[in-house]
Amino acid sequence: MEAFREAEAVFLSSFSPETSAAELGYRRESVLENDNAYYIPVGWIGCSGHLVTKRPLRLIAFGSYIGSSAHIWAHYRGISMAPLGRDRRNTLRILSISDLESTVRVLKTFLDPKRVDDELSLGLSSLPLELEGIDLYFGIQGLLQAEANDWFRFEVR
Repeated sequence: MEAFREAEAVFLSSFSPETSAAELGYRRESVLENDNAYYIPVGWIGCSGHLVTKRPLRLIAFGSYIGSSAHIWAHYRGISMAPLGRDRRNTLRILSISDLESTVRVLKTFLDPKRVDDELSLGLSSLPLELEGIDLYFGIQGLLQAEANDWFRFEVR
């Protein structure tokens, strides 16, 4: 219970004094917990919910371009969800490709199209291909679809 109180305090401290979490629909009984985090399903325009990781204790506010379940998937895949794009850097390691057209379409959602063409033309013959220092946040939906449809296999670091 103490761990939950600490996580709750981190969440509540993100509000300004003029706004209360209760006004936005926060109820303790709606919080979900697993071994690693608490999910708080409170959102508003621009926010689809929150995750408070247990170790270390850290608040992650989800954006609203995709739903909370996709954000949670991305968190566990290691995709950075820092508030600013310049702070969201990952390495995407493409292990194998089974659908080249879909792979290219997904990669072009978060990479410069010329880089996709250049990287793939060089890297296809020597997989795995590592794409370093990229912001994957706006590619979450495509990466989730790629995994679900087995268009390409990948790791995120």
